[in-house]
Amino acid sequence: MTGQEACPTDRMGTLPNLLESWHEISNRVQHARRLALFLDFDGTLAPYRLRPEESRLPAASRRALQRLSRRTRVRVWVVSGRSHADVSRKIGIPGVACMGLYGWDDGRNGHGLSPYPAVAEARAFLADRLRRVHGIRIEDKGGAVALHYRGSPPASVRLARDLLARVAAEFRTLRVMEGNHTWEVLPREFPGKGRAALARWRSIGPDALPIYIGDDVGDEPAFAALSFGITACACPARRTHARYRLRGPAEVSRALERLERELAGDWSVARHLYLRERGDV
Repeated sequence: MTGQEACPTDRMGTLPNLLESWHEISNRVQHARRLALFLDFDGTLAPYRLRPEESRLPAASRRALQRLSRRTRVRVWVVSGRSHADVSRKIGIPGVACMGLYGWDDGRNGHGLSPYPAVAEARAFLADRLRRVHGIRIEDKGGAVALHYRGSPPASVRLARDLLARVAAEFRTLRVMEGNHTWEVLPREFPGKGRAALARWRSIGPDALPIYIGDDVGDEPAFAALSFGITACACPARRTHARYRLRGPAEVSRALERLERELAGDWSVARHLYLRERGDV
C-alpha cells in the first residue's frame, strides 16, 4: 500500500555517524568545486511535533543555513512533504530554495495550488469516514492529502490504515506513502525526492558534490539517487540507503555548523570539533 520508491537496505545500526566521520566529509568538501546541499524539514531540520503546524526551525540551524546560503560555492534546497508555501514560511531564508510535495511543488508549477480531481475525491472519501474517528487529522495540501496519526489510539490507526488500503485500490492514479506517523495520498506522477534532487544537482553541473540529509522513508529515493555524494539519515534506528547516520535534528544542526566552518576555512575549529566528538580533547 505504501508505494515506496525504493527499498531500504538492511544496514540498521551499522552505519558510521557523520560527525564522527568528519575527516571523510572534510576531504570531499575541500576537493569539491561546488556543493549542492539538500535537507528535509520535519524530523531533520526541525523536531517532530504532535501538530505539524507547531514545528519551528531551531535558531542554530537557521543561523547556519543563513551563512551557508551566502557562500558562492553552495546551493541549498529544503525538500519537504509539506506544500511549497508551508515550508517556505517555515524556512524564510533568502537564498534557500524550497520544494514541497516531495519535490513536485517548487512554487512555479501551480499543481500544488489546486487539487487534482482524484486527490479531491480521495480527500472527501477519507473525511467522510474519519469525521468521528479520534486522533486522526486530515491535511489538505492541494496536490496531496496527508493523514496524521501521531498520538492516536491504536483502533483509530487501524481504521485509517484500512481506509487507505481502499483508497489505494479504488484510485489507481494515486499512491499512498507512509512516513513518520503520517500517510500521504498523492498522484503517482509526482516524481518523489530522488528525481527532484537529482534534477537540481544536474542543473548546477556534475562538478558539484551533493549532500542530502533526511530522516523519513520519503527521503530514501534521494539517498539512492545521490549515493555518489554524501547522504545521512537523521533517524538512528531504521533501515536506510544513506551512507551515514545522525541522531536527529540537534546533530543535523551541528553538522551544518561544522560544514559552514569548513567552508569558511576555520580549520582549527573544525579539527577541534572533530577531536571533541572522538573524545580526544
